Amino acid sequence: MIWVAAGTYKPTPTANRFASFKLVDGVQLYGGFAGTEMALEQRDPQTNETVLSGDIGVLGLNTDNSYHVVYGKGLGNNTVLDGFVITGGYSYDEFSSNLDDSGAGILLEGAPGVANSRPLISNCRFERNFAYMGGALCTSWEDLENPGQGKNPVNPVLERCEFRHNKASTDGGAIYLNSPSGAGDTFTMARCTLADNYVFTGNGGGICFNQTANSNSRFVSCVFERDTSFGGLAGAIYYPPAPLVMNTSSLVLDSCIIRKNISTEGTGLFYNGHVLNPGDSGVQFFCRINHCCFEGNKSKNSSGSAYLMLASRGGKITAEITDCVFTDNLSGNYTTTIGAVYSSEVDVHIERCVFMNNYYRNSTETLYGRTHRHFRRQRNQQGDHQDQQLSVRAQRRRGCGAFRAKKLRNCKHHQLHVL
Repeated sequence: MIWVAAGTYKPTPTANRFASFKLVDGVQLYGGFAGTEMALEQRDPQTNETVLSGDIGVLGLNTDNSYHVVYGKGLGNNTVLDGFVITGGYSYDEFSSNLDDSGAGILLEGAPGVANSRPLISNCRFERNFAYMGGALCTSWEDLENPGQGKNPVNPVLERCEFRHNKASTDGGAIYLNSPSGAGDTFTMARCTLADNYVFTGNGGGICFNQTANSNSRFVSCVFERDTSFGGLAGAIYYPPAPLVMNTSSLVLDSCIIRKNISTEGTGLFYNGHVLNPGDSGVQFFCRINHCCFEGNKSKNSSGSAYLMLASRGGKITAEITDCVFTDNLSGNYTTTIGAVYSSEVDVHIERCVFMNNYYRNSTETLYGRTHRHFRRQRNQQGDHQDQQLSVRAQRRRGCGAFRAKKLRNCKHHQLHVL
């Protein structure tokens, strides 16, 4: 265990942009110390900021900064990075064929012999890092320069971290995950905040998943706020079925706030299971959204200011959405959309949710449809629809404040669109 005092540290005194702070497997690094503490719990990372900075060249000029402020490969679950500010990484649109263009704040790679690299990153703040993909953080299960090492999953645990003002050119303004969790494991973010992150041309202003086959992901008490995908999909979370082979994946959002994010489509959450190639297979996707608030999100061009989930070519979406608030969202079409085409299936259950003051872009009217306690819709092999629905008495409660204080009872102004 290593304790690090408050101050600003740089990975090199030279102008070598490949220099990084290299994490060592099994080593636990803790920042936030004044230098007088006798026990770990006496430290105060907010008062005693311990900054790892990539600003190694001309002060304030980011184009000569480190490509990755922090780097780790094959790190086991005894490895800890806790209590640091990570800033000033710059690998922005400078490479096209290796990982030096990704993860300007921290790059994590898998390694042979490590079944699932799973370091703990907690109480850290990632801010003002710029990359081609994954402005603040990137994971990769393959080393493009050493393909003989095979594919080795890397699956960090993120707790009580902040990701602010990070940018990427293509995907993952804050985070780009290029590794599956593995069928028996779960990618976990708990009590984290992703705010004011930005992606220019790609997807996932907050976080972009790239490898999701047989993976599980869970977000608990997280906030996605003012994250933007300027020209792409999903201001907050982009979750594609990759690769396109028959597999199962799951995503859980529990007690999260997704607020004031912007994209062209599927702003809060976009599960993009729409398979274009007839030779590819649809996948099985399970999504549970519980006790969450979707507020003030904007889909500039089309549907899904809160969420958009699509399945096709034999795929199936099973979604359970309970005790949620959807308010003041603006869409090109519908606030929530779940679609199934090409012999796919959708099974949706929505309970005790409030939908209010959500608008269509070109209208001042609130969008809402029927109110349901249980809603199930699937498309059979002939493309016909089958519906089952049960209406319930609705009760309105207002805003995310009330939502956070007390669970909701019934659905009101339910906006669900099924293609």
